[in-house]
Amino acid sequence: MKKMQMLQQIVALVLFSMVASSVGQRYDYGTVKLVLQWPIAYCNVRGICCKSPVPHAFKIHGLWHFKGSEIRTNCIPCHPLRPHHLTKNLNTRLRQAWPSLNLNGKDFQFWSHEWEKHGSCHHVGDPANYFQTALNLYSRYADVLPIISGSLSDEHKGYTPQEIVGIITKVTQRIPELRCSIDKYGRNQLYEIVLCFYPDKKHNIKDCRKNKFSQCHPSNIMFPSAQSFYSHNGQEVDTVRNQPQKSKNDEL
Repeated sequence: MKKMQMLQQIVALVLFSMVASSVGQRYDYGTVKLVLQWPIAYCNVRGICCKSPVPHAFKIHGLWHFKGSEIRTNCIPCHPLRPHHLTKNLNTRLRQAWPSLNLNGKDFQFWSHEWEKHGSCHHVGDPANYFQTALNLYSRYADVLPIISGSLSDEHKGYTPQEIVGIITKVTQRIPELRCSIDKYGRNQLYEIVLCFYPDKKHNIKDCRKNKFSQCHPSNIMFPSAQSFYSHNGQEVDTVRNQPQKSKNDEL
């Protein structure tokens, strides 16, 4: 009798463990990714015309939601961003931290795109909360972003992805993702860095997937400087490095 009871307990424990594991996999709440672009790299691509001056600091591209490796998009259709969704103060902060770099781009048009495609998947389906969350995460790392760009100051050096990840990990304590592009001269350049966070209300930072280097050369990634960009394009240098801004760039 006792052996039967023990066997039943073991079976029940195994079944519970299997169900818990299944539920944990089913309800994968995923990752929130803060995508930060280097404006000079965006504007250094063939066919792109930017507003002047081009900021010399990392700016927000977007706050994107993932479940596993799959990006979540357009979760709430027909829920467009309206001007009244943004307070005057929030609007001002967005213009600094999330402006459109594109010469013909409108800030509100870019924010609308990001809200409809990515913000609609935010755990709180409210535009103000989505943009405020992005700004808060950006502000959390505002002091270290200039350290990252300053550590990549040798424009004649080709960096490896591991070198760039090491620089970012040193100041954020977590592994980032990298995204690269090809500049107008055919060189591989660092275009964006991605910081990953847990999707709960605290949004604590976490490691991104290891070795996630989108379109990055294995040993020769350039980091374009403001001086080289402006000398080639004859544009004015933006000396205010720590003010946020954004672009109607390649809208992912």
